[in-house]
Amino acid sequence: LLMESFEVYPNPTNGLVNVHFNLPSKSKSTIRVISLLGELIYEMEHEESLHVETRIELFDLRRTSSLYPSASLTINLCVSPFLVTYMSFVEEIPSIP
Repeated sequence: LLMESFEVYPNPTNGLVNVHFNLPSKSKSTIRVISLLGELIYEMEHEESLHVETRIELFDLRRTSSLYPSASLTINLCVSPFLVTYMSFVEEIPSIP
């Protein structure tokens, strides 16, 4: 998989993660965030595109997962048949009432 760019920022993060990538040709893609326990805590599919930019709000995900206030996460970018993995460290996810 030749990618023009793949960025995940900020790292470490305090609850908001930006994912940005450019592909050499229009392709469907899927972004997955997985805890180190192997729990899928976020998944978003994108239609065929050359450019994707998205923001993941991790503090919303704490309500539906066992994500701890501080954690390491794996961010996977799947562009069939390839998989790109990026490790991200969550410094502190603030609680939102």
